[in-house]
Amino acid sequence: MTASSPTASAKELVRAFVEILGGERKGRLLDLFAEDAWVHTTGSSCVSAKRRPQEFLTMLRELSTVIPQGLRLEIRSLIGEGDQAACEVLGTSTTADGRAYNNHYVFWVRAVQGRIVLLSEFMDSRLAHEIFQPAA
Repeated sequence: MTASSPTASAKELVRAFVEILGGERKGRLLDLFAEDAWVHTTGSSCVSAKRRPQEFLTMLRELSTVIPQGLRLEIRSLIGEGDQAACEVLGTSTTADGRAYNNHYVFWVRAVQGRIVLLSEFMDSRLAHEIFQPAA
């Protein structure tokens, strides 16, 4: 069973989301989402919004100018039950101008028929705003 199969569990999907997000082929993220899915980046920063997956991907590409080497993601914990899963993640990077960017994330996923229908992203939105404001 693969993360993009109709029988993929919410845990498999959130793990695949984090692995792809931390990699170079972010376009593959779209394979994980249902057609009518939403990505909700919580908080009150320049990156906070409720977006469709394609809009989320566009935002990620814009932010890559600030952290051109990408974001290294380490899963700290992962839990799931039924159609929901949550994953605690540490993200680390260095900005183009040499500042450290180290943020803690929680990705909460709700899945239906092997696809993500809602992904909520929780983080230190103040830190994200300080780092990404010029690019957003």
